[in-house]
Amino acid sequence: MAQLRDVVAYLCKEYPHKQELSKARIAKMVYLAEFWEAVNEGHRLTDRVWKFRACGPYLRDIEEMPSNEKCFRVVKGTSVFGDPMELFTVLDDVDFPSLTQEDMVVLDHVIKEAATKEWEDLCGFVSATIPAVWEPNDADLDLGAFAKKCESRRAH
Repeated sequence: MAQLRDVVAYLCKEYPHKQELSKARIAKMVYLAEFWEAVNEGHRLTDRVWKFRACGPYLRDIEEMPSNEKCFRVVKGTSVFGDPMELFTVLDDVDFPSLTQEDMVVLDHVIKEAATKEWEDLCGFVSATIPAVWEPNDADLDLGAFAKKCESRRAH
């Protein structure tokens, strides 16, 4: 399994619009990678347990990552709405030792999709995913169980 630190670092390094890399956008991109891995490969990308909140899938570890990992920095920025926001940056020489080529293909797909979406469109895209639709607010999103359901459907 990929380490969350490597997934976030890869997204930060490869995402083309650095001025959009808020904690919320990164969380949505990591969630989409987890979701697509579950649907397409039948397993999880990371071992993290997601929560579903009113603002969508949530993972506290992403919020705390800049404090816990030396390769990340947080810089002040401004949203397209003019509001102050914190942006993730990553050191230029960061590596991603736990990522496989297949993981990077999934992450590149997420980057391609997310980079073409305005914030509201990205939120709607994430909210329309099956696990997000099924789960009540503040529930755990069991992407492992979802992956098993997808795998059993592919087998039939």
